[in-house]
Amino acid sequence: MLARMSLRLSGPFLASLLLACSGGAIGAPEEQAAAVDTDGGAAGDALGSDPCEAKADGSYCGDKLGLDRTTLFACAGGAVDKGTACKDGCFARTADGHDDVCASDPVDPCFNDDDGVYCGAEIGGDARTLYTCKGKRTEKSEPCKDGCFSNDDPKAADACASDAVDPCFNDGDGTYCGDAIGGPAGSLYRCKDKRTASIDACGAPGCINEPGGIGDMCNGTVACGNVQWWTVALTYGPYKSSSGWWDTDLAVSKDTPVVLRHASKLDKTGVYGWGYMPEFTDQVTGKRFRMLHLRPSAQNATQVGKIYPAGFVVGLSGGDTADTGLPTYSTGAHLCIQTIEDWRVVFPLSKDACK
Repeated sequence: MLARMSLRLSGPFLASLLLACSGGAIGAPEEQAAAVDTDGGAAGDALGSDPCEAKADGSYCGDKLGLDRTTLFACAGGAVDKGTACKDGCFARTADGHDDVCASDPVDPCFNDDDGVYCGAEIGGDARTLYTCKGKRTEKSEPCKDGCFSNDDPKAADACASDAVDPCFNDGDGTYCGDAIGGPAGSLYRCKDKRTASIDACGAPGCINEPGGIGDMCNGTVACGNVQWWTVALTYGPYKSSSGWWDTDLAVSKDTPVVLRHASKLDKTGVYGWGYMPEFTDQVTGKRFRMLHLRPSAQNATQVGKIYPAGFVVGLSGGDTADTGLPTYSTGAHLCIQTIEDWRVVFPLSKDACK
């Protein structure tokens, strides 16, 4: 014969008992979610205590309450008020706090990223901020005054943009001498979409910093196969013309490639009765000069203001045709060089290095 027993059940214990007996069918759906952990076990300990008992009112990730770690629970008055499933997991702001939230980029951009350094735009944070992520938390954030530079190599850390990171970071598409954009002198950078697309080593001749909007270029060297016309014999002059320029005729045969001795800026160009005549300022000596009797059909230097490199073929010599001055301004094939100062002051006699 069984003895009759009388049990006095506390509210929480009774609730948990009823929950267990009814298969969790009581209460609202969110209360059911709050009461069952990831293993399907009943909430609370063997005495039927509420997970929120002795907890301050607030929000808690489930693992702080012995419940599902991906669910955010609200505690109120020492009892579970409701549970919210977090699709990206639950984010505990501090180990013992009661202000937890569902994880998201606005909460912490690092919440679902590996340890590393990232531009905010890469992880859902501020685009002009550099984040250091550690343990799914932002360990440090640094404002980037010139913007953040996302490294193309996914294994490499991002960085605040600077010339040290990439000299092209704040330059438009084009070619630039390194020293013009914060890189090393003597290198030519090709910039594309704020990144360095390629780098050319200009070597001993150096890089030409072109004026206003013209793409920079590596300086050149006179090709050994081309005539160094400043060393050939004179056929006439030098004499000072009525225009104030010194006129010097050189023994250069027809259709000879006429090159620049040094990098030179094109000041003026045109075609006249004596042929194509470009006018330059030598960027090494600062001296002005112009070339006469070049063929109009071979005008290679045409962009006024541009600095053309040493060794650049300006055009082809003439003097033997009507469109290069014959017979009014020329008696035959030759090259005429006009200078503001005496011929040998502007073009000292020497054989230059070539390649």
